[in-house]
Amino acid sequence: MGKRGDGLLAQLRRPPGGRDGRIMLLAQFLDRAGTGVWAASAVLYFTFVTRLHAREIGLLLGIAAVAGIAGSPLAGQLAERFPVRTLLIGCHLLRLGTMGLLLACDGFAALLPVMAVTCLAERAAKTLEMLFATRAAGERRSTYQALTRSAANAGYALGAGVAALGLAVGTVGAYQLLVLANALSFAVTAALVSRTREPRSAPGRVAAGAPAG
Repeated sequence: MGKRGDGLLAQLRRPPGGRDGRIMLLAQFLDRAGTGVWAASAVLYFTFVTRLHAREIGLLLGIAAVAGIAGSPLAGQLAERFPVRTLLIGCHLLRLGTMGLLLACDGFAALLPVMAVTCLAERAAKTLEMLFATRAAGERRSTYQALTRSAANAGYALGAGVAALGLAVGTVGAYQLLVLANALSFAVTAALVSRTREPRSAPGRVAAGAPAG
């Protein structure tokens, strides 16, 4: 058991892709932590802050999820023309902006486009992360993808824990802080990705589906 844990820690310190791979793992960890915060608090935020009815919340999240499906093929097409690193930074900054707008929106009609764009950018980011890993890690991409899942799971767990603290307080201000925590994760993630180099491997088409992490 100990050897397996030591092996994981060693691989996280020296992942496929070297320095850039390590930065991307940290970026994905923070991204998923912010996503975990929002996933655990979204329904309650819409219920107690924006005062939507249960039916409106279900419709809002459902339509946004359907809109998000377009993010993967869109990211794949754009990645054939523009640098993956630049596109990924753009996705994180776009989500940073939509989280800021979320705090200013009130009502189903205003929230719908904000959530739809958020979901689209999230799916696009996951596809771009997968492409970045495929190019940077080369033949060891399967190992890198396993490390990505570990980083993502740890991030989701941290995010859920942070959300639990805010939900325990249960005030409007606490819910808004959780949204800001999610937005902050995107800002830091974008800054981290900006420190990487564009992978030089030969471009290839991106699969339409995003990775599970």
